[in-house]
Amino acid sequence: MQVTWGPESARNPFCHTGPMATHPAVDTAQLSSLATALDDIARRVGELADQAQGSARGDVSADLYEVERHLVAAGRRLGALLDRS
Repeated sequence: MQVTWGPESARNPFCHTGPMATHPAVDTAQLSSLATALDDIARRVGELADQAQGSARGDVSADLYEVERHLVAAGRRLGALLDRS
């Protein structure tokens, strides 16, 4: 049995490939503010990870670096979304 999927946007309601102008409810100023906040939080988490590195709780440092990585990725995703607007 072969399963055929429709276009990405049909499978994933969060996938959007068109211009943001079609979604007037999207507040680009607010998204920009959130992207800036994410960048700041990622930087701060990275600083905490640096401080924890080499301590008795090295596992904390590794977890913080993982959190930082996800925050940076989220910031990039928001940036890409804003670039498309």
